[in-house]
Amino acid sequence: MKTKKKRILAVLMAMSALICCLSMTACSGEAAVEEEDTSIAQEDITQASAGGSITLPEGMAMPEENNAFVTQLTGDTLAGAFKNASSNYKTTGYFTTNGSITVTVSGELYTDGVDTQWTDATFSLWKQGDETTQYISTVHWVADGTTQTYTFEGLEPGVPYRVAFTYSDVPQYKLSATFNITGIVEESENEDLDLNEE
Repeated sequence: MKTKKKRILAVLMAMSALICCLSMTACSGEAAVEEEDTSIAQEDITQASAGGSITLPEGMAMPEENNAFVTQLTGDTLAGAFKNASSNYKTTGYFTTNGSITVTVSGELYTDGVDTQWTDATFSLWKQGDETTQYISTVHWVADGTTQTYTFEGLEPGVPYRVAFTYSDVPQYKLSATFNITGIVEESENEDLDLNEE
């Protein structure tokens, strides 16, 4: 009788150990999948590269008023600046290119006394269509006072594009920046920025 109980107990202990091993394997498998998904998400982010230089035309400077946005086309370069932008985005007018543009930007945050380590800002490229403005892509950059650059290639010559700068919807966080966009042929006469966006 004791031998039978010992056998049953041994079988139960073996089954318990097996279940424990299987559950540990399953948990480690799930952790590996989650880690892999995170790395894939990071790869999907397009990041501007450090470097480049920004030149504002003579007489052009950072605006004095908050939320102000100024641009000026000189040759093939659209220079711009905006101060303490608190709206969802600041956008250039439409322009045409020869097939590529390079965006160089440098900016800093005003946080109204609220501490934040979130310095991720973006600029996105949009193309004007017949009835809608079509989204092309978004590039991330760090609003820490350094200069960063990104080149959009494979653009359609003669088709109007625009660039929109964004940071955050949080009212305490405001973005100021200067930028150059090179590779521009001319500014578009159609400045309707209120088209439906896809």
